[in-house]
Amino acid sequence: MGKIVVRNSAQNLTVLEEIKKALFPLREEELAALESSVLAEGIRDPLVVWPKDGKLILVDGHYRYQLAQKHGLPFKVVERNFANLEEALAWVDQNQLARRNLTDEQRRYLLGRIYERQKKAPIGFKDRNLSGGKIYHGSAATAKAIAKLAGVSEKTVRNSAEFAKAVDAVKRISPETAERILKGEVKDAITALPQVFRSPDLFQIVAEKIAQGESSIRKAKVEAKREIAGKRQRARELPDASPEYTLVVADVRDLPKHLKPNSVDAIITDPPYGKEYLDLYEALAEAAQKLLKQGGNCVVMTGQAYLGEIIVRMSKHLSYQWTLAYLTPGPSVQVFGRHVKSNWKPVLWFVKGENSWEHVDDVVRSDRPEKTHHEWGQSVAGMAELVLRFSAKGHLIVDPFVGGGATGEAALRLSRRFWGSDVDPDAVKRTESRLRGLT
Repeated sequence: MGKIVVRNSAQNLTVLEEIKKALFPLREEELAALESSVLAEGIRDPLVVWPKDGKLILVDGHYRYQLAQKHGLPFKVVERNFANLEEALAWVDQNQLARRNLTDEQRRYLLGRIYERQKKAPIGFKDRNLSGGKIYHGSAATAKAIAKLAGVSEKTVRNSAEFAKAVDAVKRISPETAERILKGEVKDAITALPQVFRSPDLFQIVAEKIAQGESSIRKAKVEAKREIAGKRQRARELPDASPEYTLVVADVRDLPKHLKPNSVDAIITDPPYGKEYLDLYEALAEAAQKLLKQGGNCVVMTGQAYLGEIIVRMSKHLSYQWTLAYLTPGPSVQVFGRHVKSNWKPVLWFVKGENSWEHVDDVVRSDRPEKTHHEWGQSVAGMAELVLRFSAKGHLIVDPFVGGGATGEAALRLSRRFWGSDVDPDAVKRTESRLRGLT
């Protein structure tokens, strides 16, 4: 395993965030018991470190090291070599699996994480601790090796992998909720959570309900299904469209040439995202300041990458009110440059002058995005939620980036008047065809 070296508390070890995040936290009573023990008997067991690039990276014994620093206690370390960080993390998972105080959820999560990591290894399953140096090729052999190690069936290992994937998805929505699940505070999570995970629309709502305090996956699932059914029913009950709409090919900067000052009740739009389009947001806000009535709403969907700059630019002309979360069902969108898997879009709410609008909920749940009319299209149900929250019957809704016409359809079906434009003539033609088919 390596040589044991005595280190005093003044000699610092390197703590990597990636390793620290992989560890399950001790409960308060466990940490208190550990502190009493080390104060009475010292730090008896050596800490495991990884000598790399002139540093000693702490791999096991984080709480003992924390207490050594707090109380000035000496400690020993045992050095262990790893080929890379991934191998070190695999060792951490396997080491945690031996803990006696794990919850069933934590144990299953570890099994699933070990299985997924080893299954993806380019040379198959090879680990000195688990396999005695043997190489296992393929997922079946990997499951067999891990099952033998843990004393469970291969089916349990594979089911644990599905559970681990679902917990990781919850972490992206709410890390605190994932922690509750792993602590065993949410009933039926091991069996029910992977089932819900297979339905992205359902999973998003269930995760939110658990975050809000629900302690049963099955109960949250029932509530989520009821909520989705109600939303679909409301969508079916949207009235027939009003014929009052106008569409033109125009740049957002030219809106004041087409509309009268102080004539628009609400602007609800989804401009293109990206750094190269930032000027459009300021141009939109400048036009909105001229065209909106006093107290009129400007509601803008956007991406997260340049959110701060967009708010600053638009706030030069309008009063920023809030950022709503527009939840996007289906697979996460991977933002590779930011190392993020996104499941929502910001919707910025600005007002001309003083806000006299009613209170609104700041979460919008969308159906799947509709790409039939435009590659960036949003669902009618999602845009209808925004139209309902930020306008009233008879109001004039403006969308200067009509794209596929979802905002226009929502506005007309909800008895609003609609004025839309786009610099792309094809987008205007598609929207015209779509809206004409409603009347």
